[in-house]
Amino acid sequence: MTLRPKVEEMREDCFSEMKLVYVDSKSHPEIPASFGVFSNPVILVFFEEKEYIRRSIYISIDELRQGISRI
Repeated sequence: MTLRPKVEEMREDCFSEMKLVYVDSKSHPEIPASFGVFSNPVILVFFEEKEYIRRSIYISIDELRQGISRI
């Protein structure tokens, strides 16, 4: 199973008011570059326009869920 469905399921189950935004880094490389992202996959979590979580490559959904819950 790919990462996207897992993240979408976690958001629906635990953080239904949280908005997900996906960026196609091949079509729009300037967007991830502006956030200092140069590999895939990367998950950035922002609250009130501030970055709180940055996870890349090997992403644990449980760890991500716990991190978001702390915020």
